[in-house]
Amino acid sequence: MVGKSNGAQSPQSAGTGYLNMKDAATIHLPRILCLHGGGTNAVIFRMQCRVLEKRLGRSFRLVYAQAPFTSTEPGPDVTSVYKEYGPFRVWLRDHRMPGVWTSRDIAAGIDAALALAMAADDAKGATGDWVGLLGFSQGAKVAASILYRQQKCGMTSFRFAVLFAGSGPLVWLMPNLPKPRGLVDADTPFTYPAPAWLTLGSDEHTLRLPTIHVHGLKDPGLDRHRDLLREYCDPLQTTLLEWEGNHRMPIKSRDVETIVQQIHKSARETATQSLMTSLGGVMFREDAYVRPFEKGFSMQRISVYAEHGYGMA
Repeated sequence: MVGKSNGAQSPQSAGTGYLNMKDAATIHLPRILCLHGGGTNAVIFRMQCRVLEKRLGRSFRLVYAQAPFTSTEPGPDVTSVYKEYGPFRVWLRDHRMPGVWTSRDIAAGIDAALALAMAADDAKGATGDWVGLLGFSQGAKVAASILYRQQKCGMTSFRFAVLFAGSGPLVWLMPNLPKPRGLVDADTPFTYPAPAWLTLGSDEHTLRLPTIHVHGLKDPGLDRHRDLLREYCDPLQTTLLEWEGNHRMPIKSRDVETIVQQIHKSARETATQSLMTSLGGVMFREDAYVRPFEKGFSMQRISVYAEHGYGMA
C-alpha cells in the first residue's frame, strides 16, 4: 500500500511504501530518490535527513523509498531513538533478514520498492526529473549498485549519487545477465568484503558516473567506506567529504551545508538544459556553492579525489 505523506512523524506511518516532501512548492523540482540504511525505514530516514532536506528544499524534491524486506531487528543505532517506528526494513541479505531469498528475488524486490516510490510520487503530481540517488550505509551500497547497473544496462537516468557511509563490493542487480568481474550476487550477505584482487587487471567493476562520498571519521566501518571509493569508483568522477562523526547522518548546519553545495555542484555539472530551465537558475549561481567554503566549516576535509589524491590531509 502506498502511504500519503502529510508531514506527521507517527510510528504507524513507518509501514508505508514511500515518503515524499510535503511542500507542494516542490512538485516541479528535480527529484532525488533516498534509500535508508538496513534495519530502519523511510520514516526514520526522513527524520535523519531533516536538516539536509530543509537545505535542499528550494532546489530538489526528496522522495524516500521503503526497502522491500522485513528486518527481524532494528539497526545498531535505531533502538535508542526510533524503537517505536517499526517495522524495520532491509535492502540486502544480512543477519536481520529472515527466510531464504535468491538473487532474483532480492533484485526484483529492490526494483519493486523503487518503482513504488517513484510511481507514487508521480501520482501525487510531481513532474521533476529523477536526477539523483542518495543512500546511507546499506542504502548507499544499493544506490551505487543501481548507478552501476544504469551504466551497464540503461533502465534509469540518474545523473549522480550521494553515498553516506557506503561500502563495497557493488551488487549485481541483473541476475539474468552474466555478472561483471568484481561484483557480487544480490543474495550475498551485506557484510561480505570486497575481493582482494580487484585492482589486478580488469576495471570492469568501476563505476564511472559521478558520486559524492560522505565519510564519518569516527565510523567503525570507515575502512570499508574507503574501499568503495578507492576500488569501485572512477577517481575522475568522485568527490570525497569527511566529517568528525560516527555511523549516522550529519545534522550540524555547517556539515550539511558543505554536502548541499556539493550536491548542487554535481547537479550543475550533469544537468541538461531542461533541468536548468526547470530550476530557474536557483542552484546554478557560482557564488551559491563557493561562499560557504570561504567561511569555513566543521568538515575535516573536502577534496575532489581525482585532483588532490586519496587520503591527503
